[in-house]
Amino acid sequence: MVEAYRLLKQDRVAVMFYGWTRVDAFFQAWRDAGFIGHLVFRKSYSSKSRFLRYQHEQAFLLAKGRPPLPKQTATTVESRITYCGPRSMDCCAPRLA
Repeated sequence: MVEAYRLLKQDRVAVMFYGWTRVDAFFQAWRDAGFIGHLVFRKSYSSKSRFLRYQHEQAFLLAKGRPPLPKQTATTVESRITYCGPRSMDCCAPRLA
């Protein structure tokens, strides 16, 4: 996380996706780096089903410095994302600026 924060340009934001089973490992680092908010993207399919059907992706919005506010505010829960493959998450999240 230190390296990601170092690479993020001053007065910019970044969206970092994570898996719920790994949130403990990342949460404190994200908080230290500039946690702004939590985002949830609903999927039209389940990636796993046991006691629950996992039909969402989660991300944190991070900031470095004092980025300007967006002209259009994003919601914390997006109704749908389009699956683009396991290595193509950049096309799944809406643009936040």
